[in-house]
Amino acid sequence: MTQAFFTAFNKQVPQLPQGAELTIVGLPSLDDSYILDYTVKSWLDLHYPGNEMSVTIGDRVAGVECIECMQIEVVNTGDTSFELWVGFPVDGKQ
Repeated sequence: MTQAFFTAFNKQVPQLPQGAELTIVGLPSLDDSYILDYTVKSWLDLHYPGNEMSVTIGDRVAGVECIECMQIEVVNTGDTSFELWVGFPVDGKQ
């Protein structure tokens, strides 16, 4: 699950502005792979040194069956505030 998230997340990061405040919504709540805000921030610092983004994890979802189908949609909620909606298509539809 972690690899699927960071693969999808990495596709979105380049379009985000420096200093973006990120809220990630819809991550699965799985016991074997629990992504936290500092996990995402550490990943950002490693892959995008010098970034000034902040990360908060919002509500999680249960009952996800197709982790590898994970997609992320970015929604601008303010000047530098963004929500990243994690979704899992059903039968190829979001």
